[in-house]
Parts: sequence; C-alpha cells; structure tokens
Amino acid sequence: MQTVYDSFQECYSSNIDKIATKTKKGRILQLYHFDLKSDLNLVAERLEFIFKENPHLFKINLAFGYIIKTVTHEQYRFYHLSNNVSFLPSPKLIQNSSDKQSLLDMTTPDNIREFVFKSTLASNWVVFSIVCFSARVYVMETPQKHTMNLRSSKL
Repeated sequence: MQTVYDSFQECYSSNIDKIATKTKKGRILQLYHFDLKSDLNLVAERLEFIFKENPHLFKINLAFGYIIKTVTHEQYRFYHLSNNVSFLPSPKLIQNSSDKQSLLDMTTPDNIREFVFKSTLASNWVVFSIVCFSARVYVMETPQKHTMNLRSSKL
C-alpha cells in the first residue's frame, strides 16, 4: 500500500524538472527558480542571494509552485508557477535596503501560505506542500563600466 509520503514523493519526483533550482540571466530580465524542499524559511535566504547578485536598481515579482491533493482521494498534482498568479500585485521596485527589508517582511512563511491557500482555485483540491518559487527580476539600471567625458564630444 502506498503511503501519503510515497504519493507526494512520486508527484515531486515526476515534476523535478519544473521544481529544480536554476537561473537564466538576460540583459533586462533575470529568472531565478528555487527548490524550497518544502521549507518556506528558505525564501528569505534565496531573496538575499538575489539581492547580492543584483546590487543595482531592479523590480521583482514572485510566484510559487506547490503540490495539491484531492480532498476525496490520495491523488497529488503539481500546481505550476504562473505569472498570472504573482505574489505581488505588480513588480516591486528595489532601490535600497529598506525596499529589500520590506520585501523580506512581506514574504514570511505565514504570508506565503495565506497567499497560496487563497489562490488555489478548485474546491476539491487543497494545498499539500509549497515546493518552489520563482523570481522575475527586471533590471532597471546596470552598473556603469565605462564613463564618458561628455565635454570632450563635439555635437
């Protein structure tokens, strides 16, 4: 007989390509995807990593992926991350340490759980475990590598 843990692990394993940690960096958009291993306390740690990787001005939004379970059966399904169900109503501008702290304050485990439980649409499915999240970072300002002497140029 298959246990709840076995059923969950089977769903988790079959979706590991969608859950696994990975990064894709473009000039304007950077995508970070983190496996949380069902530990919401890792969100703050991963956000700190993003802050260190992006010392410049940027906007950020988050989405969470989770495993849902039917109310009536022991059936599990991975609920995909979606830009249509973003954690913030619009991307948050990060300019300084107070903006970073504000985002960390918003992304407490309790706030994340509340958001995910409210966003689960089907009434016959319940959230079983929040397993991953993605961050979309929109680069607004890049560090200047070269300075131009505008006075020396003739127009």
